[in-house]
Amino acid sequence: MPPVVTTGGNLCFVLIFATEKPSGEKGRPSGRKATNSNNNFIIMELICRIIEQGALTTRQYTDRQGQPQTFVSMPFVLASGADTFFCEMTGEDATKCGSFDPKYYYKASLSARVTSFQSQQGDTVKKTSLYLNRISVL
Repeated sequence: MPPVVTTGGNLCFVLIFATEKPSGEKGRPSGRKATNSNNNFIIMELICRIIEQGALTTRQYTDRQGQPQTFVSMPFVLASGADTFFCEMTGEDATKCGSFDPKYYYKASLSARVTSFQSQQGDTVKKTSLYLNRISVL
């Protein structure tokens, strides 16, 4: 598929690809699959620069089976063209992630997930979270 330029408000991405996960599959996409149904995952690749790379953070939580788990993440601020956005790398990828030099351009693979929740005023609010799946120097 040739690159496609999409815009939304002030945000512009050059999509190298965006794929969908077959319906019925749940959870975070693996590889280059994504879903645009209830979980609303879209995977995209873009050329960017790293504006900021935060420190590795961990927090404890209890999973649905009642077992204690650790959530690991590393925050990034990336820039692609005139757009700047926040994303995070999670899990084992975040623990193995080294330090990146902001003077280079990178090819980044991101997942976007749209979630809905109820505000304190009772309104339905939608939020988009970006997850950094892979990043490599060009």
